[in-house]
Amino acid sequence: MQTELSHYSCELAERDIAQQSYRRARERLSQALEFDQKSVRATLLRAQIAMNESNWRAAIKEFKQIPSQDPLFMSEVIPDLQRCYAELNLLNDFATLMKQWLSKSPSTSVMLAIAEQVLEQQGAYAAGAFITDELKKRPSIKGFNRLIDLYIAHASKGANESLMVLRGLTGQLEQSKPVYQCRRCGFSGKSLHWQCPSCQNWGSTKPIVGLEGE
Repeated sequence: MQTELSHYSCELAERDIAQQSYRRARERLSQALEFDQKSVRATLLRAQIAMNESNWRAAIKEFKQIPSQDPLFMSEVIPDLQRCYAELNLLNDFATLMKQWLSKSPSTSVMLAIAEQVLEQQGAYAAGAFITDELKKRPSIKGFNRLIDLYIAHASKGANESLMVLRGLTGQLEQSKPVYQCRRCGFSGKSLHWQCPSCQNWGSTKPIVGLEGE
């Protein structure tokens, strides 16, 4: 029941956010976290409000709560979290945080965020080597596809054509796979539903992990 009440408060908060009633939304979200302190949804909505108000440091503070609430959702926050650090001109701090997250709760999305920093600072070879080492520990289709992309950008013409064919096949494989799955009934899809469309359970749908996911 506590989980259901938490999501109900989040539903009301989302309506308030749409109306830019941020004060009321914050009250709803505080209530949501009282019902369920592990509510990722409530924390994400608090971060959304902070970003809407260009309060980047407050948003970062909220995003940093996600790993302790449910590390499976770290992949959901990376683009917005990176934007917050970029707005503050603190991308080095973002890279440091990603390394900390990777060491505590390995995730393909986190690994690829680090790889992009390595690519920018050290070049394609170093980025490729980093991804290769990480894929040995945690293979994933998404990580493999990024590695192929790096090779395509720097391969000879003959090798490039072969890699393009391979990338097309693996890309189709990645696109055909679901991203989220309900832990109760097994329903899967590409969109995150806080209430499972199949079994109607609240909060049981999460990102898929493993070779075909994170």
